[in-house]
Amino acid sequence: MRPYLVMISSLVAAACSSGGTLNDPVANSTAAETRVQTPGTTIQVDWAAEHNIVANTIPAPADKVWKYLPETYTELGIDPGTVDSEHFVYGNTSARVRRQIGGVRISKYLECGSQAGTPTADVYDIYISVLTKVEPGDAGTSTVKTQVEGQALPEGVSGHNVRCATTGALEARIAKMLNDRMAHSPT
Repeated sequence: MRPYLVMISSLVAAACSSGGTLNDPVANSTAAETRVQTPGTTIQVDWAAEHNIVANTIPAPADKVWKYLPETYTELGIDPGTVDSEHFVYGNTSARVRRQIGGVRISKYLECGSQAGTPTADVYDIYISVLTKVEPGDAGTSTVKTQVEGQALPEGVSGHNVRCATTGALEARIAKMLNDRMAHSPT
């Protein structure tokens, strides 16, 4: 099992054992890596080496794109847990979501299997990690890198947690929302 998946499993277990809330996370970033620490758990994202990071180019400078990340996450209904304005990293490593993200069924964003023909992501409680990093690009552009991971937990019954794979649609939606904001923002 990949180390970051073990870490996200530990994060979900810590969230569940503490009543579903985590103490304030501490984020430390460099240009190449972000480490988010909570009591008992550490999540580390290597922005260059991870295979599950989706990168998109936005035709605007990084500082301008960064300015719109909070309102993008708010529109999706994902509260910030990690905000690193020095290295342009924003997101939440332990957001609890149910049924929808930003008005869209979770099963569009995460593949967690199904039960009796119903996508697990649409009926289980989901703990999702969504982190976005904005990097300066060439000629006034930016690269927006987003990593999405999730775990599904059955509601109110004992059962096994289900690891969820990203479909890539949430990462694409974040990039599109930022791109749309750039197109409609004053220069």
